[in-house]
Amino acid sequence: MRKTIRLSATSAFMIVVLSVCTVWILFTLWQSNRISIQFGTLSRLAYRSVRECHYKVGEEDFLFSKCYETAQMLVIRVGQSAKTQHERRQYADLHNFLTDVREYHQKLLGSADPSQVRESGDNLNRFRDRLDQMFKNASEDRQGYSE
Repeated sequence: MRKTIRLSATSAFMIVVLSVCTVWILFTLWQSNRISIQFGTLSRLAYRSVRECHYKVGEEDFLFSKCYETAQMLVIRVGQSAKTQHERRQYADLHNFLTDVREYHQKLLGSADPSQVRESGDNLNRFRDRLDQMFKNASEDRQGYSE
């Protein structure tokens, strides 16, 4: 014989509410890890601009400054367009990379200890390689993008 379990209306209502809340939380977490197509395009453009500055880090201050200003404006636009947690993390990485490029440029032109300059350059290259991988994966794998 089968035993039937009967729920009160309050219990059934609570189960429905908990189910809806669980689905809403899962949807919110899923959305927070996505990157919009517009943000992805803008962040890749800003990244290329910061990379250009990295290539010009040893050049005269005037040439580097123009490159830096352009990259800085693009990174600011990326920061303004960041909406999800993942987008804000990517903006923070771009901002930190730009700041590190500027500091390395100042160390190269200044009278910093050569070992500090070398260490700073090595750290900058490692950071750049990590961002290269991140942006390479982002352009190859579009599953993480939304409209």
